[in-house]
Amino acid sequence: MNQFANPDYEPDDDAEDIIEVQLPQPTNDIEADAVLRRLKYHQDKIANFRQQYEAAMRDLQDQYERKIKTHISTCNFYNSLLENTLLAIMNTTGEKKRKYLSGTIRYRQMPEKINVPEDFKAADHKGEPFIKEVVTFSVDKAGIKKAVKEMGEIPAWAKIERDPDKFEIIFD
Repeated sequence: MNQFANPDYEPDDDAEDIIEVQLPQPTNDIEADAVLRRLKYHQDKIANFRQQYEAAMRDLQDQYERKIKTHISTCNFYNSLLENTLLAIMNTTGEKKRKYLSGTIRYRQMPEKINVPEDFKAADHKGEPFIKEVVTFSVDKAGIKKAVKEMGEIPAWAKIERDPDKFEIIFD
């Protein structure tokens, strides 16, 4: 039977299995119209699948963002809870670290940093303490830290800053 004779003819979804050696040619306007209808049907199917795919991807992205946001919020809550627990422990016992079965919580004192303004030119301070002369001029930050500990003095052009102490959770 000629497939053009049946305008509702559709191949199986397993179209890969269909191998046509020779494509039948429509012989009249009715058959050509049937081919056009089938072509339009499949183009509409493709467009519909694309729309469904894009909608599903948008939904999936929205779900992903909501779930990630929820988990981040929950992690922040638990992090604050553990930090408050450690602060309470520090206030009562003086401990800065506590080990548990699932991990360790601790406060780690962050090291001091010497900050020098970006426009500071060490060459303009040649001969002053804490200015190293190699090939170029640089600030002797370790020397400044040592002098602050020994004498309590710091050059007028430098500041000592410390990052806030860092709360950490270590999973074993």
